[in-house]
Amino acid sequence: KFGGTHTAPREMEGAIQSLQLFVDHSSVELFIDNGLTVMTELMFPSEIFNRLTLHPDTKDSLNVKSISLYEINRIWP
Repeated sequence: KFGGTHTAPREMEGAIQSLQLFVDHSSVELFIDNGLTVMTELMFPSEIFNRLTLHPDTKDSLNVKSISLYEINRIWP
């Protein structure tokens, strides 16, 4: 079911301790709390990604202590 909202159960309660998000041309992989919760989504975008927006799913605020962005080199020519 493409285009919907997808969720996964968390193995820990409380605030998320770490979150890693890997985005490429056709997939997104999310690792929460050092891999205790993992999600992979396939997508078929019609344009290049150039923006990231985070939205909490509750009325609580989103408290981000640090963000690091890395470009991963292509493996295909």
